[in-house]
Amino acid sequence: MSSLQQIKENKNYHSAAIILVLLLLWMASGLFKDKAKAASHEQASAKAPYSVRAQQISAQAYTPLLRIAAQTEANRSVNVRAEVSGQITALPISKGSIVNAGDIICQLAIEDRQLQVEQALALVDKSALEYDASLQLENSGFQAKTVIATKKSELETARANLQRRRIDLEKINIRAPFAGVIDSRPVEIGDLMQRGDSCATVLDFDPLIVAGQVAGANIKQIKKGDQVTARLLTGEQVQGQVRFVASQSDKLTRTFRVEAAVNNPQNLLHSGITADILVAAPAVMAHVVSPSLLSLDDAGNIGLRIIDQQSQVQFINVNIIGDDSQGVWVTGLPPQTTVITVGQEYVSPGQQVSAVMETSLGHNKPIAQQKNLNTQQATQL
Repeated sequence: MSSLQQIKENKNYHSAAIILVLLLLWMASGLFKDKAKAASHEQASAKAPYSVRAQQISAQAYTPLLRIAAQTEANRSVNVRAEVSGQITALPISKGSIVNAGDIICQLAIEDRQLQVEQALALVDKSALEYDASLQLENSGFQAKTVIATKKSELETARANLQRRRIDLEKINIRAPFAGVIDSRPVEIGDLMQRGDSCATVLDFDPLIVAGQVAGANIKQIKKGDQVTARLLTGEQVQGQVRFVASQSDKLTRTFRVEAAVNNPQNLLHSGITADILVAAPAVMAHVVSPSLLSLDDAGNIGLRIIDQQSQVQFINVNIIGDDSQGVWVTGLPPQTTVITVGQEYVSPGQQVSAVMETSLGHNKPIAQQKNLNTQQATQL
């Protein structure tokens, strides 16, 4: 190979090397530009406030309800017992029936009680004749005053004995002490009852009593005469009045018994039904929020994340005082509060945020100074 050819080949190698170096430099310059752009974009994103959605809420007058777990009870329950012994001959009213005061629910055999009344009546007549005769003799001067006093005493004793026999005769009819329902009847016709044996249990359901236990912290919120609402497990909602508030707590539970009376003229409401007593407390200013917005701080306290006037996140502790179809009612917030509705789990107290305001109907309403939202942040919402 001549020297001229070698020179030409060396020139070709040098040209190729130069071209390769220039190509590498061009590629590297583009990579550096991309990295610079990415770094600039990340820096800008870091400076931009996080975007959340929020809603402004106002305090409203709210009447909290004290809810008392309770159950229905009969106003009165009496175990009607026999006052004389005897065999049951009739049961005029069946178990479960409604009775009026004075209705006969068990009837015993008369036996010789009627004869004893007639005998006592005859003795009264005899004693009365003897007493009248002694008075006539006294007027004639032939009767001592002591004899007259004795005859008078015998007459009074005979009259008392007659009254006692009549009472015993009447006691064979065991009567309902008040209007109510025959809840149980442990005897049948032909049973022999002794004095003190049970004939039937009569329950008084009008008024019906709704009774529950109130914690000591809430006992001052309820007093005798308060109007209450009772919600029964069976679906009924009835109005009543507090008739009793215990002055001493239960030794075991440290709670106070409360009774409310509910009208039940047709005995449609039954005893033993689970219920809630709702007592209206004094009205307070409170906010209604969705339960999903509530969260806990590091100490386990319930609260809400709000946005202050400097567009910074604040965590405010709240107290739940009630709930209804609108949401939960809380106290502890400023009268006018901007609460974070979406994105609250991604922000922390003191953090600067931008917000899109939501109306009560859920439509978005941007804040004037926050119109330019980062597209990537909006997508995160």
